[in-house]
This record gives sequence, C-alpha cells and structure tokens, in this order.
Amino acid sequence: MKNEIKSKGTWLHRFAIRLFTLALMVLVFWVLGFLVEDIQSIRGPDYAVIEKKHLDRELIEKREALEKQVAELTRQIENQTEKQRVVGDSSRNLQQTINQLLELQKLGIQKSIASSDTEQANFTSSLNIFLENQKKYQELSQAVSDMLERKQGLVREKEQAEQQLEKQRQPARDEFKALSERHRLKLAFLQLAILLPILTLAAVVIVKKRTSIYFPLFLAFGAATLVKVALVVHEYFP
Repeated sequence: MKNEIKSKGTWLHRFAIRLFTLALMVLVFWVLGFLVEDIQSIRGPDYAVIEKKHLDRELIEKREALEKQVAELTRQIENQTEKQRVVGDSSRNLQQTINQLLELQKLGIQKSIASSDTEQANFTSSLNIFLENQKKYQELSQAVSDMLERKQGLVREKEQAEQQLEKQRQPARDEFKALSERHRLKLAFLQLAILLPILTLAAVVIVKKRTSIYFPLFLAFGAATLVKVALVVHEYFP
C-alpha cells in the first residue's frame, strides 16, 4: 500500500498563504480592539464629586474669600508702591532744584548780590513742595507697610484653611483610589468576558480543524484573540 503524498504547493503559494494569514490576524486583532475600546470608554469615578462630599463647604468659601482679599491687597500694594515711586522721583527732582537754588544764593552772597524776590519765592515754594512730598512719601510707606502686614495675616489664615482642607482630602483620595481600582477590575472582567469565550471557541475550532485547508484562517483568528487577551491581562493584572 502506497503512502498518500500531500501536495504542499509551490513556495509562492505557501508564502502567500502565510502572508494572508498574518494579514487576517492583524485584521481580527484590530476588530477585537474596537470591542475593548468600547468597554474602556466606560467612565470611572469622578474625583471632583467624591472630594465635594468630604470637604467642608464653609471652609472652602472661607479660603476663596481669603484668596480674593489677598489678591485685592496685592493690587492695592502695587498701586500704592507705584504712587510712592512717583512721589520719590518728584522729591529727588525738587531736591536737585533746591540744591541749585542754594548754590545760586551762595554765589550771590559771595558776590554780595542780594537774591530777588522771585528767586526767594521759588526757593520757598520748592522747599514747601519738597517737605509736602516727603510727608506724603512717609504716609504712603506707612500705608504699604500696614497693607503688607494685613496681607501676611490673611496669607497665614489661608494656609491654615488649606491645611485643614488637605486633611479632609486624604479620605477623598482613599475613596477615589478604591473606586478606581474597582472600576479597573470591572473593565478587565468585562473585556475578558468577551475575549475568553472567543478564545475558547477559536481553540476548539483549531483543534478540530487542524487538518482542514482552512486551518490557517482559524489559526490567525485564535492567535489574534490570544494576543489581545494577553495584552488585557498584562494591562490590568501586571
């Protein structure tokens, strides 16, 4: 009795079969990816909602009010500082003018020339404005100093409120972490609930049809499903 010789075809045919098998595997993997992505799009827990349950609303409002007060004081300090700079520049210019007038008076005395009424009036006016600016400069300095002190007090209150809120956030983080882990497991089980039956079906078909001419098609389907299952397991159960 002669042994039946099975034709394997030309090398080009075998190469084409392997190439199309690989292409089918990629296509099946791509289709399975759509199923997995649909499940992954299920929204998980919202941290903002969880945090809202744990944080004291009055404390949040207090912190927000303090932030507004600090911002307003910062703006006022900047405005007062700018005014102080303008007054300081004006005082320096007046001081130069007064020094020049004094030099003129000194030269006049040396040359025995009496100062005119206009020069004396200019000197007196410049001196009065200079003294007024100095007084205003000191008032602005005191106002800036007072506002800085108030700002520091408000910043300390804000930091204390933030510390209390931070203590309240820890239980919210713990709850969010637990819910997120539960959500991840849910996604993993939903994906595997779809992929594992497909993988089981592919394995059964591969075993039963291993001598069929369509075996490469079944093999590509099973291999793509196995790779997708392995990736899901690695993602959620590393």
